[in-house]
Amino acid sequence: MNKILITCMLAGAVLSAAAQAPTLEPLFRVDMDMGSWTSAALVFTADGNAIMRPEPERGVIRYWDAWNGERVKDVAVLAIIGSAGLGGPATTLSGDALALHPDGNVIAVRVGDSVFFIDPERGSTALCGSVGPVSDILEGAFFNAAGNILVTGGHSGRTLKVWDVNGGSLLAKIDKGINYLALQPESGRIAYVGWDDTVRIVDTWATPIASFEGNGPLAFSPDGKLLAFRTPGSGIQLYSPDIGQVVQTLKWVLIPRRLAFSPDGGQLAIAYDDQNVRVWDVETGAYLQTLQEFEDGIVSLAYSPDGSRLGVATWQQVSVWPADFSVKRATVQSSSRQYSSTGEFDYGPKMAFDGDRKTTWCEGVVGDGIGETMTVLLSGEIVVDEIRVMPGYFDARYWADNNRIKRLSVRTERQTFDLPCPNEMSIQRFAFQEPLHFERITFEIAEVYRGDKWQDTCLSEMQFYHRGERIEFQIVE
Repeated sequence: MNKILITCMLAGAVLSAAAQAPTLEPLFRVDMDMGSWTSAALVFTADGNAIMRPEPERGVIRYWDAWNGERVKDVAVLAIIGSAGLGGPATTLSGDALALHPDGNVIAVRVGDSVFFIDPERGSTALCGSVGPVSDILEGAFFNAAGNILVTGGHSGRTLKVWDVNGGSLLAKIDKGINYLALQPESGRIAYVGWDDTVRIVDTWATPIASFEGNGPLAFSPDGKLLAFRTPGSGIQLYSPDIGQVVQTLKWVLIPRRLAFSPDGGQLAIAYDDQNVRVWDVETGAYLQTLQEFEDGIVSLAYSPDGSRLGVATWQQVSVWPADFSVKRATVQSSSRQYSSTGEFDYGPKMAFDGDRKTTWCEGVVGDGIGETMTVLLSGEIVVDEIRVMPGYFDARYWADNNRIKRLSVRTERQTFDLPCPNEMSIQRFAFQEPLHFERITFEIAEVYRGDKWQDTCLSEMQFYHRGERIEFQIVE
């Protein structure tokens, strides 16, 4: 098995976008009639079996089954507050803040100028009942891991506040405009962005820890080792508070609006201003999947506690998506293909990815097939440091009879390079000095070794590897 080191050139132009990568479908979508009200909050229950969102116009928090979207129940927040003697006739339920207490039994929601603590099962208030006043447009409300502290902050009121949820007292505050806010529950670290394009990290008592140039949205990884924030441009950077450095950059041309880490910290979901969600691999920086076809702005993202699903809220809709992107989906297309006269054999491009060296893609034009192409379009980006090719018909009965590939010209979104293949029936291994990042790759027949009988050029197998592991993906039609 030969192994050749390949150096890539930057591509002068990206691949054509005419061919479409496979799309992912949600488990369900639920349309909501919000009227003139808005709701930017979305939360899974502790067991992951339901998802909830405030409906301000009705004064309730609505629950849906998080697997099929069936309506489960409404929690009448305003009625509960009224029965406790804590609300007034002008009290209104807000949709901008909703948080689940670590015990899984209590929710925090803003009503009027206060945040109330509600026990949905008992139909009563909980903890100290409420804290306030808070900003009348909240960026969020967050419990710490111990469940004894709530952090609030928002645009109006220009104040970040830290509350004791048992006694109701104000523990600390920062009198600055809060455009974006995040809390790391275990450490109690708070990150916020004000009006000056500066990310600041403070402790629970508002003591400064770090500051650097950046903007929101913000999100801490579950273990607190990373803080995701927007660069002065449009990318997302991952900052390590422990070492005080950026350790990863997720580059994209669009403006990010919302962020959510998966529970294991391995994925970061980002809602962009094109009304799509893109999911990224935190370790490699690879783009994994696009969730699309949202009809209006995305206002909230939330992973289920087990990480198996991702909830997305727009102004008028809730949807839940499968979040296992470990196996990519792909379509494989070719500019031409050979057809069996009897229909017994399939020479289509997907044969180059079926794991069987005795099947093959065979181009279908007259002559040697120079310039014919095969394109792989993946559901998300992959990182590849080795490509293995079987550049001919890898069946000893037909190897010499058909054309074999002498050179493949390869194009990704970022690079162009050639794969030179010797005239021998052996797997050709091509290693890359710098790993390739792509979701589309095209292989073009550039040169061939002539067959003894036929001019049909064949390619039996194409495989992608990263760190010695083969990258598997499911071929879809």
